[in-house]
Amino acid sequence: MKFAYQKKEKRFLGFQRASGGRGVRQPFPWRIFFASGFFVFFLVGGLYFFLVSPVFELKKLEVEGENAALVAQAKSVAEAFWLQPRFKYLAGNNFFLFSARTLIEKIKQACPEADRVAVGKDLMTGVKINVSPRLAAAIWCQSAAVVASVDQATTTDIALLPSDECFFADNNGLLFREAPAISGTALPTFFGQIDQDFGVRSQAIASSTIQFATQLKKQLWDIDIDPIGFTVNVGDSQEITVFTDESWLVYFDLNRQVQPQVKILGVLLANDLKDKREILKYIDLRVAGKVYYK
Repeated sequence: MKFAYQKKEKRFLGFQRASGGRGVRQPFPWRIFFASGFFVFFLVGGLYFFLVSPVFELKKLEVEGENAALVAQAKSVAEAFWLQPRFKYLAGNNFFLFSARTLIEKIKQACPEADRVAVGKDLMTGVKINVSPRLAAAIWCQSAAVVASVDQATTTDIALLPSDECFFADNNGLLFREAPAISGTALPTFFGQIDQDFGVRSQAIASSTIQFATQLKKQLWDIDIDPIGFTVNVGDSQEITVFTDESWLVYFDLNRQVQPQVKILGVLLANDLKDKREILKYIDLRVAGKVYYK
């Protein structure tokens, strides 16, 4: 009987020892070495070309807009962002590293008066920024306003004492800039209680309430009533109170059309209350089909 025997090959530190022979060293993988070297070279070179070299450097920064003060403020923010290094060492004006979305957020955060901010970037023309200001739709002031309760059995003094804390509000009711305590403006002026802590960027008034008050003020002027201010109950958005320059109040329902309520008021003042305007305390139009006054 014959037995077959095969001696196992032994490997040790890169040597291959065959039966009856000396160790043979494997050849060095030069192809892989050079391929890896070229890959790293092109990777580093590409990163340098796109992120460091002046080829993709934005050359100009322009800010445009209708409001000169807002443009100057936005330009200051944009220039600081332009000069701010990216990742500590890379230029902030690099085409690929300059984020238009981030700049828009920074401008809006620093400039509450900015309504719309558009940022465009181009290698040929540079960065162009256009800022549009918010348009004032109302004025909101803090006031120690004392409003008479609609209680026919009692009489309450009525006063409207505005403080120096006034702000412009846009058509969405957002306070965006301090305003002087002025009267006679076409904008409706709302008065909030002193304990209502509002300031720039606060949402003070509902958009629908501003629209209602704007229409109401124009129509009240048409029937010879000068509304010097409006108040809205914080916990109840169903009514709006008008302070007149004759020191009496008118209560309106926000859920009903402006014109029918003003029409009823005009008829009432032209007839039943024609000679009683000087002693009036309030007129309540909040209940459809009924009018209360004192």
